[in-house]
Amino acid sequence: MSPLRRIRDARRITLHTRLDRHAAIRTIARGVTGRRPTYPAEAFTLGGELPPGIPPTPVTIVGTVRTDRLELTVNRPDRRSVWRCVLTARITSEPGGAELTGRFHWHPASILATVAMLAIPGFATLVVASRIAHGTLTYRPPMLILPGMLLAALGMIAVGVRWMRDDEQYLRTWLATRLRPRR
Repeated sequence: MSPLRRIRDARRITLHTRLDRHAAIRTIARGVTGRRPTYPAEAFTLGGELPPGIPPTPVTIVGTVRTDRLELTVNRPDRRSVWRCVLTARITSEPGGAELTGRFHWHPASILATVAMLAIPGFATLVVASRIAHGTLTYRPPMLILPGMLLAALGMIAVGVRWMRDDEQYLRTWLATRLRPRR
């Protein structure tokens, strides 16, 4: 099996449950918040710690659950990031229960943010370097700024991907607990 196929398949989920299809859908829907809850601005600080008097808000599952498909994401009030893990899945009937099959993927806004964060400083670095090499640049800008911006973007993306993997694991555990998969 090719490495790309292994990476793609690792992002899939398949759960079998003894619950019938409609009971499984109802069970998942009971634990999902229809829209992202709002929090006071004081709940977000640079260190991620809540000021005194603000109670910690639990992690919530946000999304839509329909009879034909579901789309879920994890909402953590202490993490505000564009890199969100989204689960898109279907629940189908099978003998003796139901089967949830789906895949985890990035939200389209995550893909757009990643492309922008890498393309803008990367392109600017190439343009400035080529103009310096050809002698058409009349001044020498501090050359470490653009690669530094690229490294900062890579660092933010790495943290975002790590958080996304945490959310994926949380969703896998949450679904397994709710649906009590059969062996």
